[in-house]
Amino acid sequence: GLSGRLSESIGNLTFMTELDLSDNDIKASIPTELGKLSNLIYLRLSYNAFTGTAPEGLSEMKGLQLLQLQSNRITKMPTIPRLNSDEYGRSTFVTDCGVPSSFDKALECDNCTMCCNADDDCYPQEETKVQELGLKGYKEFGVILF
Repeated sequence: GLSGRLSESIGNLTFMTELDLSDNDIKASIPTELGKLSNLIYLRLSYNAFTGTAPEGLSEMKGLQLLQLQSNRITKMPTIPRLNSDEYGRSTFVTDCGVPSSFDKALECDNCTMCCNADDDCYPQEETKVQELGLKGYKEFGVILF
């Protein structure tokens, strides 16, 4: 696979509609210039070694339908509006916001459609039937049953 850093010149590829660099060994931060790719609808950077904060410019990409950033070392996400889930369903916006976390504090991501944890398990970010009953989770539900 690829290794190294993602160049800032990526921002010059404004015609690009899809970018999938997942499952590589790309390091350092995600360049802010990535936010200049206004035609991008599909962005997959999962399973790399990206660090730091995801660029604020991602929140301005109006056509973006798929954003997958899980299994990196991204510590903060910008507020990204709910992505159109017609084509990609639950996997439209995936990050490392699950528990157990690889971080000291779990990543907060209110608009994520799916959260992955330190074990690489990914779960939809939606209220479960147990939570609809007013319980915190299945463990609490199990206590009530026994």
